[in-house]
Amino acid sequence: PAVVEMPGGSGRFTYSVTPTGPGTVQLTSRLTLRNAVYPAGEYAGLRELYRLLLARHEEKLIIQKAGG
Repeated sequence: PAVVEMPGGSGRFTYSVTPTGPGTVQLTSRLTLRNAVYPAGEYAGLRELYRLLLARHEEKLIIQKAGG
């Protein structure tokens, strides 16, 4: 799983793709924001966290048959 955390731990993004059975996968994406309000000094970190979340969501998921 991919894990990205803001400096100071005030925000976190996790992403994982797990095979759950023949022909199926489970994709889990979670954004955790620990503060209701962020000071202006943390905007850059928050923006970067969100940019990485969007980049991960835009990636293609390639599924291949086993043995081939």
